[in-house]
Amino acid sequence: MTLASPRRSSVLVWVLLSVVLAPGSVLSSILATVLLEAVVTGPVPASLTTMFPGYVYGSATIMKVGLLSSLLTLIAAAAAWLRPRGGPGSVPVCALAAVALPSAAPIAGAAVIAVAQVVIGSPSLTDFTYMSRRAVVVQLSLIVLGAAAAVLALIRRERPPAAPALGLLVNGLLIVLFWRLRFYAVGFDQDSWAPR
Repeated sequence: MTLASPRRSSVLVWVLLSVVLAPGSVLSSILATVLLEAVVTGPVPASLTTMFPGYVYGSATIMKVGLLSSLLTLIAAAAAWLRPRGGPGSVPVCALAAVALPSAAPIAGAAVIAVAQVVIGSPSLTDFTYMSRRAVVVQLSLIVLGAAAAVLALIRRERPPAAPALGLLVNGLLIVLFWRLRFYAVGFDQDSWAPR
């Protein structure tokens, strides 16, 4: 799909990236919460943060990085409007996928937890630890796929060139944060974080 003018093309790409990053990650987190509240039942009444701390903190991290990155895309959209460059461009599919995949990670993780709840039936608190870990692994997998899409966008030289770079930056930052904060660790706790 080819876009009309250089100005319109560049601005549209940045606005699309902004919509996917901010509202996309927030909407994904809201839908994930609604799904988990509807499906999950535990042995004792507890909040989602208490039952699945690694997953919840991972989702919050994705949302925060998405919101901050969205501000960068709005600044880039304003800059593209003021200084258009190049000829008509096409929609950077891989660059959009690079930011859409991590934005979809919260709902994908929630789906893993919901399926595990249905399969197990009445999970114990220990089961919740492993359910949370699996959800974080799914989130991290989508983030890694997003990084791969960003690299592919760079190889394909999608325009504007900063769009794939932004996708790589967002996914790289999330990979580092997930690895450093160890949301996937068995025994991750909302108070003491990952066990050492």
